[in-house]
Formats: sequence, structure tokens, C-alpha cells
Amino acid sequence: MLDAEKLDMAFLFIDPPRVPMRRRYGVDLLIAGAELADPGFSGRRVEEFFQRDARGNPKGVLVVELSVPL
Repeated sequence: MLDAEKLDMAFLFIDPPRVPMRRRYGVDLLIAGAELADPGFSGRRVEEFFQRDARGNPKGVLVVELSVPL
């Protein structure tokens, strides 16, 4: 279960250009199942967007599960 008080505030800024996240981590870290707000992709889920390249060809998606020891 997620402890919202331990969540880095950078993850709360998911609308483009996601500046706080890029400054802190150097990349966009997006949560699977979340809807994109990026122009041209609004309403599509993150994993749907990343499963195809710019030409529409299927590609792989890396899933990383993060956990903290209790």
C-alpha cells in the first residue's frame, strides 16, 4: 500500500512537461493505468502509448515494481 506522505512530490506533477520529475530524476516516470494529458495522446493510458513506436509497430514495455522493506 502506498504511503502518500512518503511519496516524492515530483510524482504528483504528471501533466506535461513534468518539469519537477525531469529535474529530480532526469526522466518521466509514469504510473501504469494513468491517463496521459500530453497533447495528441490525452485519454490514452500510459501502457497503451508505450506499447507502440512512432510508426505503430509493437514494442516492449519495461515494468519496474518498487517496494520498501517494512
